Amino acid sequence: IKHWFATHRDFSTYLSYYRGHERSVALSLLLSVLQTVALFPVPLVVKHLFDHALPDKNAGYLLLLASGVVGLLIASSLITLLSRHITLSTSKAVLYTIRRELAFRSLFFGRHFYATEDLDGVHSRTVLDTERIDRMTNALLSSVLPGVLVALSLSCLLLYINPLLFLVTFAIFPPLYLAGKMLGKRVQLSIQEFHRDFAGYSKGASFILTFNELISLSTAEAQELTLQEKRIASLQHSSKRMAFISASYGVVQGNVLMLGGVVILVIGGLQIMSGVATVGAIVSFYVTLNLALSSAKQITGSIPLLIEGSESLHGVLALRRRPQPATSTLPYAGLARSIVFDSVTFAHHEAFSLRNVTFEIRKGETVGVFGPSGSGKSTLM
Repeated sequence: IKHWFATHRDFSTYLSYYRGHERSVALSLLLSVLQTVALFPVPLVVKHLFDHALPDKNAGYLLLLASGVVGLLIASSLITLLSRHITLSTSKAVLYTIRRELAFRSLFFGRHFYATEDLDGVHSRTVLDTERIDRMTNALLSSVLPGVLVALSLSCLLLYINPLLFLVTFAIFPPLYLAGKMLGKRVQLSIQEFHRDFAGYSKGASFILTFNELISLSTAEAQELTLQEKRIASLQHSSKRMAFISASYGVVQGNVLMLGGVVILVIGGLQIMSGVATVGAIVSFYVTLNLALSSAKQITGSIPLLIEGSESLHGVLALRRRPQPATSTLPYAGLARSIVFDSVTFAHHEAFSLRNVTFEIRKGETVGVFGPSGSGKSTLM
């Protein structure tokens, strides 16, 4: 229940970024409907082609019908490209808003945050996780939502063309759903592991680059190399595991769909032999099914991106929800005339950093403080 509420809250926050883009999303969905409308006549034209143009040996009619199919497919493709252009504009605008908000908040997290937080992890969430959210948004708007609309519409057409084959097709989805649910959970866990290992590797690389001189002075090169080798090995394992499980997800889904196609061909062939259905009806059903499966593959192929993006979204929104530090209400009065040190002495455990320091810095002056390490410059400040 706690996980459900957290996911629901993240999803609600994510939807809030689409305020101001409702028209673009609605237009994209409308274009998806038009894409479906353009595809709807294709199976019917194919049925007419096989049942009338071919048996009548009418070459001119055959070319006319074939040209109609090609024209409808081209129109559907052009509508798809226009829809992609709109969705890309929307997704990039959403990404801009998220990144701008993170940049703004990072300026006001406060000194305690930067002193205690894992800054490499923050950097990873700010840069890499926002890029994964962008890929998730693109998949959601360009593949998942249009794919659902097209698949549902074409399913209605399948029911109209051949109810029995439609029921057979519908029976294929329960194992597809179960296989997807089991593998989807494993994909999610593998992505979480990869993100942790990548953050560790990034942190180690940043540490080596930042403190290279200190590591050299401490003759700790071998120790740091061993630590980084462990991080690289863990990253290699988790990256390979994530890629393999994601690929397995696609293979399982594809094989279930392919098996369903073979079953439909067999049943359709039996219907033709018994005279229940014509060749044109079976071919048009199969054409419609392939169009629907193409949309279904878009949806299933996007699921790993959605899972990875949702994990990244959770991390980014957790950073976004961090409370801002309370700011001081005392007004800054400004420097009236000068800063004066009059015989100032400071010691820590009998070790003097400053001893009888006297000087004056007048308003408007620029003063440089020079001295070797340990001479008290930082203490003076």
